[in-house]
Amino acid sequence: MTNLSLEMPDDLMMWAQSRAKEGNFARTVDFLLDLVRQDQNRATQSAELDRELAKGLASGRSPRSADEILTIARSGFVA
Repeated sequence: MTNLSLEMPDDLMMWAQSRAKEGNFARTVDFLLDLVRQDQNRATQSAELDRELAKGLASGRSPRSADEILTIARSGFVA
């Protein structure tokens, strides 16, 4: 594990300490680590979404009408 020394304004540190206690974290650093993990997860999900959107755009135009697409989407069934 790597150590990181972090300087932050007093008001941010007090806020982080307060949020750590509210979130039942043992230490403020545990709260900050959780924030970094959440950001990492969001970045991964965003990259996955971007890949899927690119695949969809590359697949071309659907032969179905908008009404057909909506009917399929509402039924939860994709043929």
